[in-house]
Amino acid sequence: MELMKKRDNRLKKNSGGFTLIELIVTVAIIAIFSGVILSFIGIGSNTYRSTSSNAKVQMETQEVVDRMEDLIIDANRSVYYANGTGAAMGSAISDDIDGGASTGNKTFIVCNEYKNSDGKTSRYICDVIDWNKKEQKVYYSQREYDAASSKDDSGVQNADSAEEESENTESGLAALSDEGFSDDSAAEDSGSDISATVRNQKQTINPSVLATGIVDFHADVSKVVSDKIVRFQLSTISGTKEIKTLHSVSLRNPIKVLAPDDAFKKADATDVGIKILNAPQTMRSGESVMLTWGLTGNGSIDQSSVAWSSDIMTRGWFSPQDPTNGKLTIDPNATPGQLTVTVTAMTTDGKMISDSVVINVVV
Repeated sequence: MELMKKRDNRLKKNSGGFTLIELIVTVAIIAIFSGVILSFIGIGSNTYRSTSSNAKVQMETQEVVDRMEDLIIDANRSVYYANGTGAAMGSAISDDIDGGASTGNKTFIVCNEYKNSDGKTSRYICDVIDWNKKEQKVYYSQREYDAASSKDDSGVQNADSAEEESENTESGLAALSDEGFSDDSAAEDSGSDISATVRNQKQTINPSVLATGIVDFHADVSKVVSDKIVRFQLSTISGTKEIKTLHSVSLRNPIKVLAPDDAFKKADATDVGIKILNAPQTMRSGESVMLTWGLTGNGSIDQSSVAWSSDIMTRGWFSPQDPTNGKLTIDPNATPGQLTVTVTAMTTDGKMISDSVVINVVV
């Protein structure tokens, strides 16, 4: 009997199950482990998204670098680097790699000459890389210029080219405008800029996005003629860090630094002139404006020789680090009065040309 009682007691003890405290502790442990696991999953997911995004930007940046190298290395006519994009392309830039952050859009153009079957006329294909600062995107497009419609040796323009020139120029600029290539600071002068003077311009490849996440764009074309070298620098963001990719391209052919229309002009620079296009009549203290220039007459200039200056530095100034930059800033403490602004350049045959305008500074 005593043995059976002990057995019954053991059975009663074993059938008790979990107590409330044991259940609470078990649930707490499961919750803690679940939280840790979910935290690891969240961190891993965020890390993956960040890594994936950075990898995408880096791949697109490398694609831009490779594309630009392919375009530049075999160029046989000219390259051109300037402020602005599309119909608002402005003043030329020689070298801004060591400068500060870009203040606006940029354009890099590579031109090649291809002889037509007649052996006398040529087609000029220009590959265009446009960087949009606001969108942080790089666009690629292609334009064609036909020198057959330019003036012949007698100075008379081909009779059947005038209408085509107008139509092609308008359609080319319209295509750029439709793609968002505009700059409000220079849009009002788009009819007078360099691209609008080109003969028989037509868009052969419409602008398309080549890369995203490009926070800055710089280039150096100052050594194109002397050393046959082009440098360019792209900036991207990885996490909280800015990454700058600097690339150098050695040219295979001797080329010049010229705007597309100047690239195929054969006239001597005997009567070429330079003109300031969009200077305002009045500016207030603290204001800034991006001034642009254009050429008059026949011939071309050395783009790297362009320099902007003002007669009263305490009233208004241009960048001392990059005199080719046409950004004019009126001193915040400027006194009222007149400010004379001048742009100078050297023609390809060694002549100095210039143009000046007077701006009234008010408070």
